[in-house]
Amino acid sequence: MKSKFNVSAVYWKITILLIIAKLCLHLFTNTNYELHRDEMLYFNMADNLSFGYATVPPLTGFLAFIVKGLFGYSVFGIRLLPAILGALSLFIIAKIIRKLGRDTCFDYCRHIIPVITRVLTYRYFVYTKCD
Repeated sequence: MKSKFNVSAVYWKITILLIIAKLCLHLFTNTNYELHRDEMLYFNMADNLSFGYATVPPLTGFLAFIVKGLFGYSVFGIRLLPAILGALSLFIIAKIIRKLGRDTCFDYCRHIIPVITRVLTYRYFVYTKCD
């Protein structure tokens, strides 16, 4: 027996709301902390493009080059692309989960929990700023 409400529509409304919340959280808080050493490394790789680095793939330096060209040496700019890609990954995860599931209320609850935990367990809730 099918449920009386459209689980798929509710699933996508809640999922999109969580994705927007995650993106807004990053956009509003990404300048609260100074640059991390990896972010400084990305700016350095943007200045010295190469086809291979010792610690990261070449795409990292190329993306940093694009971000530096658009935003300059800004904290907001270097953290914008990871925030957008994180929101995009949540959308892809939600699409995969939806393809694997059915349209029962139990499946709806079972599928939305990974999306919620992905949003809530980000580094802004784990790390603290040390002065």
